[in-house]
Amino acid sequence: MRMILLLTATAVALGLLTGCDPSKVDEAKRTTTQKAEDIKNATTQKAEEVKEAVGPYVEKGKEKAKEIYEKGKEKAGELKDAAEPYVEKAKTATTQAVDKVKHATTQAVERVKEEFADDEETQDTPAE
Repeated sequence: MRMILLLTATAVALGLLTGCDPSKVDEAKRTTTQKAEDIKNATTQKAEEVKEAVGPYVEKGKEKAKEIYEKGKEKAGELKDAAEPYVEKAKTATTQAVDKVKHATTQAVERVKEEFADDEETQDTPAE
């Protein structure tokens, strides 16, 4: 906020001075440039201070996130191992069901073939 006010005041002063003596305009430009550089340096310094102050918290956060990730990864492995017998049972049950369906389908096809063959024999035999 102070920076905005300072720059605005400097710009107004520079605007007023543009109709004045050129040496004063140059002086106002140098002053404005110097103040802008001072503000930039102060901002950079403050950012570094904040970075230093917050740095340990960021590192703690990273460590905590890594811990949580590792625990989750470990738990997922445990759950996968615990689920393995159920997965195998499901695979076996599915295979058995598929085999039963295949067998039933084959029997149904055989019956249809037999009935069709019987119907053809009946039709081929002349009626008396």
